Amino acid sequence: MLTIDPSPNEIKTGERDEIGPQPGKIIDFFAAQAALKAAHEEAARKAAEAERLRRLNLHAQLLPAADRFTDLVFWFAVLAAIVFGLLVISGFG
Repeated sequence: MLTIDPSPNEIKTGERDEIGPQPGKIIDFFAAQAALKAAHEEAARKAAEAERLRRLNLHAQLLPAADRFTDLVFWFAVLAAIVFGLLVISGFG
C-alpha cells in the first residue's frame, strides 16, 4: 500500500503543497519543453559570460607581467650599452 506523509505545511493549513504530481492535473509538455529550453539557454549564456570574464581577468593579470618583462629587457639593454661604451672608451672594444 502506497502512503504519502503529509508535509508540515499540509498539517498546519490542511492544504497540499504544489510539489509533485497532482491528481487530475494535466501536464503541458510543450510548455514544459519551452521552459526547459529557456532555462538551458539562460544557463548556457551565464556560463559563457563567466568564461568570458575569467579570460578577461586572466588577460589583465598577464599584462603587468609582460610590462615587467619589457622593462627588464629595456634596462638590460641600457646596462649593456653603458658597459659597451665604457669598454670602447677604455680601449678594450
